[in-house]
Amino acid sequence: MTRGSVAGKVRDWAASARNLTLGRTEAVTTFPVSRPGAQIVLDADIPVDIGCIKVFRSENFPESGPLPWLDLPDAMELIERRLGWGELTPEQAEMCRFWAENGYYVARGAVDPDTIDAAWGAYEAVIAQGEITLAPEKATDDDPHPGRYLNPHLKVEQLDTLL
Repeated sequence: MTRGSVAGKVRDWAASARNLTLGRTEAVTTFPVSRPGAQIVLDADIPVDIGCIKVFRSENFPESGPLPWLDLPDAMELIERRLGWGELTPEQAEMCRFWAENGYYVARGAVDPDTIDAAWGAYEAVIAQGEITLAPEKATDDDPHPGRYLNPHLKVEQLDTLL
């Protein structure tokens, strides 16, 4: 199986999983075995009855893996090795170092401001129309910000497109 066909299968599976999340009826695509006789290893083999879960939090699910390589304990060594092999540019290596040290990276300029403003405006409009209700969730007594809403992209097309 070529790398391109694997990527296609991953995209198909992700689309199917998203459809199921959105309540659509399309079935999830299954992955074929890449080599005859190759063993399939699943990361989370423990079944979870999601119908019994009231709040979807990580403690309700089994540990799974493998971790992404930037989250491994030897990530800094791996970054330097990949930089030395030419797999990363110096700029990419710096991004990876920041991720490994901080657990996130802000990709400034990745999305143009007009797209972000349009998505945020659509989100605020849906809130104003009452289609999304934000529960109060104040961090402090003088916190002016409203609470959060889980998965707003399911209600706001512009956020879904942005994602």
